[in-house]
Amino acid sequence: VTRMEPATERLSRVLELSATLKMILRLQFEARKVLHAGSGLDLNNAVDLRDLTRAAASVAAMEELLAHPSLTPSSDGKEGVIDVVEKLRPDAEAVAANVRKAAAGLMDELQSTTSGTAASLTRLGATLQVYFHLGELPDAAWKAVSAALATTEKASSQLFHPTALKKMGEAAQAEAKALAEAESSKGKDGKNSKDGDSKGESRPDARQRKKQYESAYQRLYARKLREKRASAASKWSTAVSDAASRVWNLHRVLARRNDPVTRKNFLEAVSESSVPREFGGAEGRLLEAQ
Repeated sequence: VTRMEPATERLSRVLELSATLKMILRLQFEARKVLHAGSGLDLNNAVDLRDLTRAAASVAAMEELLAHPSLTPSSDGKEGVIDVVEKLRPDAEAVAANVRKAAAGLMDELQSTTSGTAASLTRLGATLQVYFHLGELPDAAWKAVSAALATTEKASSQLFHPTALKKMGEAAQAEAKALAEAESSKGKDGKNSKDGDSKGESRPDARQRKKQYESAYQRLYARKLREKRASAASKWSTAVSDAASRVWNLHRVLARRNDPVTRKNFLEAVSESSVPREFGGAEGRLLEAQ
């Protein structure tokens, strides 16, 4: 047994070195694919989703390899340094940042529209595939839901905020006052054209004009306030409807899309992650409200 220990240790070191060399070769292979094989990933132009998906898969593989203890140098940087790995590390990190930036741009673009066409849903599915490769699908999905929630909250605050309601009333008053004064001036001009320069009934005419002005003002104010409320309510309902449509489209794609390699359903991947704190207990509160 004593004589076998050195041989066993040498064999263990050989196997460990072999595994490390295999990881280095895999790292170089993935780096060539995404760095030198012309992936077509150009953030300044339209991004090809197929190229972006392939780049995301390579980035995920490279990040996993670079995080492996065998390829990671010690904390002081004096031991475990592999020159070929450290030479590839900056380029791999730069490509990973570009892939994430491109995916975030596509996600923002797709979330800015409520279109439920087959083309838009296909692009959304391909973008989610990129996040699945990166292991960030749950974060991307919840971020999209949070953005939709923020949109509805902003629209609601603009509609129901006391300051907004006050400004709405003031605007209606100003417009109604201007229109009432215009009607009163028009009526006065018509009266003067009929009576000429007669001043015998000037005092009754002033009282009558004031009464007509007040009546016109109240009528116009009610109409303007109703119009402004209807316009504000229309903007609010449109914003809420658009946000709900974006979340609905996201849910549809998550439920239907599977990873072609692992056959993992995207919605299952999201459901297995932890629910963000701001959405915790949301289902229970909704059921209680009903």
